Amino acid sequence: MEIYSKIKSNYKEGGVTQLLERSINKASYLVFHTNNAYWFRMDLKEKIKNMQVRDGFHVHFNRTGETIQYIKDFGYFYPMEINIGLPEGHLFTSLKHNDKIIGYNKTGYGNVYIQDFKNAFKFPDNIAFAYDTFIDPKYRNQNLGAFLLNSVCENLKGLGYKSVWAHIPPWNIASISMHQKLGFKRQQLISYFWVAGVSWLTKNPVELIQQVENAFC
Repeated sequence: MEIYSKIKSNYKEGGVTQLLERSINKASYLVFHTNNAYWFRMDLKEKIKNMQVRDGFHVHFNRTGETIQYIKDFGYFYPMEINIGLPEGHLFTSLKHNDKIIGYNKTGYGNVYIQDFKNAFKFPDNIAFAYDTFIDPKYRNQNLGAFLLNSVCENLKGLGYKSVWAHIPPWNIASISMHQKLGFKRQQLISYFWVAGVSWLTKNPVELIQQVENAFC
């Protein structure tokens, strides 16, 4: 009965053609899927830009539980990021406006689970990875994402980290622009493939990071 209700609902929303397209796409994903992302690096030894926003916005590093709940309710919530990140002490940073959370940043180090690759990677010491920076759509185009990520980078620098990395798909022009504005420099494209239960990467991200970091030593 539940299956019938879903089919009926889908049919009403888009007709039989859309229903078939959704079924085909879902079946295809179970057999094959892929994604691509550019990897970016910010050198924390360099001077960090001072990003300013209007009054009323504040960054909080010590509201982990509250931030995770916001991510679960409104953002991109992946349980493995939380399950691995919490014991590692990863940063779940919130941006508040008049004491209301309107955005967050997830940044990891040590053992880091990357959702796009469905796997965890052991990052080198003093290297951080910015999973995601999210701003409520009602508050976008106010430089708040850059302000939040910039605050996280300043915090990491104070903790002794020497660089922070991020991976961004080529289609996300807004995110690429924001990271580059802060001083992130593009390094390399890494592709992920999954075919019938077998997955592989065009390059291991940890190997890329080690190669690049060695060049800066």
